[in-house]
Amino acid sequence: MDFIVSNVLMPLGALGTTLVVGQLLDKKLLQTIFW
Repeated sequence: MDFIVSNVLMPLGALGTTLVVGQLLDKKLLQTIFW
């Protein structure tokens, strides 16, 4: 059970972290460019 849970949650967690970091970087880049 733990093996399955870790296999499912780890990619989801990595994907979520990547999306959040990407959004933060995009916002800072946009602010740097436009403001």
